[in-house]
Amino acid sequence: MKTMFSKADASQPEFSNAQNQSTPSAPRNKRKLSAFAVIIAIIIIIAALFVPPAFSASIELNLNYTVGEKMTYTTTNTVTNQQSNISNPTTATYNSTGTYEILSFDGTNYTIKLTITSQIYGKTLSIPVTINKSKTEYYDNFLTTGAYFNNITSNPTLEAYLAKTQTKAGDIWQLPVNTGNSSLGITGQLTLKFSSIQEITVPAGTYKTFTVEVSSSNLTAHVNIDNPIISPTMLGDTNLQLNGKTYLEYRTCRLIKSELTEEAWQTTGTNSTTIIYTEKILTEHTKP
Repeated sequence: MKTMFSKADASQPEFSNAQNQSTPSAPRNKRKLSAFAVIIAIIIIIAALFVPPAFSASIELNLNYTVGEKMTYTTTNTVTNQQSNISNPTTATYNSTGTYEILSFDGTNYTIKLTITSQIYGKTLSIPVTINKSKTEYYDNFLTTGAYFNNITSNPTLEAYLAKTQTKAGDIWQLPVNTGNSSLGITGQLTLKFSSIQEITVPAGTYKTFTVEVSSSNLTAHVNIDNPIISPTMLGDTNLQLNGKTYLEYRTCRLIKSELTEEAWQTTGTNSTTIIYTEKILTEHTKP
């Protein structure tokens, strides 16, 4: 009996110790859970700081050049022409460079020296001109040709859109086009979609850009020339279709890269189709 009692008595402390040892584990588990929650919260906060600005930041629409900087672009034009009475299309490629040097800025307008260099019949032709460009004429960089944005002041809807100082990713602009005059002009509609702020790399370096996607609908170029040699019936109206994408530097609207396909076709007159693919890339960029 004594022996049995002793064993029972000896086992009691062992049970009590086990209980005492297991009791503190609950607070430790709570501390571990709490620490884990803090880590998750920190990760979420850090991730939020790195959300791409396309989801939150506005896109400023103003040209912000620096006096003394110089930008050189290489432009490649590939022209393909297909006539209905000829089985094989003809294709030609033309290359040129344009150097823009910012000479001065008066707070509103930039004075820019533009030098265009191209090859014509195997010879290099270089043409320097001086142009003035307003800080608000950022829209000239939307397309490789600015002809579609002429006559702005005579088009209230177009003027209102192009007077904007900011937009944001996801915005879509529907721009009515009515340029030129009764003798020669273009009518229809352009669609600009602003999207994805991202970094792109070109020969001049890596830039943070926003994208402008360009498309068109119902574009028509009309010709009504009173000429004894070339009559309107020979030319006819030309249907146009534009599709392209332009990358502009975020906060400066500096053109970094642009791609545009212009397709023109006639159902009367010469009955031909011409496709012009234009690529313009910033190849050199120096700052003072």
